[in-house]
Amino acid sequence: MRNGKGKIYLAVMFATIVCLISAIGIRISPATFLVQDVPVGEFFSITKKYGYIIRISQVPASGYYSLTVKKPSEDGQTATGFEDIPDVNWFYLERETLYISNDSAVTCSIGVNFPDSAPLYNRHFLVGVEIMPIPESVRGNLLLSAELLFRIETEPKAGIKPKLSPGEFVFVPSAVDFDSLRPNDTVTVEVKLFSGESTLCHLSRLDPETPVARKTILPTVGYMRIKESMIEFPESVLATPQGVSIPISLKLSGKLPRPRLEEVIIAEADSAVVAFLRVRMRRMKNYEMQVIPR
Repeated sequence: MRNGKGKIYLAVMFATIVCLISAIGIRISPATFLVQDVPVGEFFSITKKYGYIIRISQVPASGYYSLTVKKPSEDGQTATGFEDIPDVNWFYLERETLYISNDSAVTCSIGVNFPDSAPLYNRHFLVGVEIMPIPESVRGNLLLSAELLFRIETEPKAGIKPKLSPGEFVFVPSAVDFDSLRPNDTVTVEVKLFSGESTLCHLSRLDPETPVARKTILPTVGYMRIKESMIEFPESVLATPQGVSIPISLKLSGKLPRPRLEEVIIAEADSAVVAFLRVRMRRMKNYEMQVIPR
């Protein structure tokens, strides 16, 4: 997460499989990735800052291919805890048309530019990029397409009131950092859970062995899970459009067992995960406890 302004941690999860359609389909990588702490109100170049790109290879036939940013739900694709990016024009592609030879690979730089709007903080967005051959330039009858799914978590920030429709939920802030606790310290901070309409929500730790944890709500790279005995929070709350306060307490007995720990707290309504909150602990060299508000 963020430790002071300007420092952004990018978590990129390379899937164990890439998107491969049939034995001679279009191969694209990474098939999915997670970008965290994306700023609001300024252009964020994923490629320029961190070197990550879209790479396309093993196309069925040489020719021109189009890259199109899409809302994944339009093709029936969803990810638990994420929603469609409101405007596909916010996601940047270096090129929308590429010439690709079937015996080589090409790359495309990417970025995102969220407008300066308070409701865009603390959000979890899903973006799709479809790769499709342009029929006039590709010979043969085999015209396949492939799609990437990107997860984008915007910068967490406290004091924001999101604009939500019924059925939508948001934690504010969407992440809290504890840097770091002294031995035997107990520290409590409050976050808020907003919803488009009053809804009873159950809170729990995300089980890392579930499909949701393995495929959709990806963990932050380099962080281990917080022990259950170290974290406390209510089991249920009534989320409202005005937001309900939720105390999150962390207790450290002895030294921090790992330099970086994370817990993902999920909110469920009607047995479905509707929102999630990241809680992190980090061991600092001076061992002074700092709670970074968002």
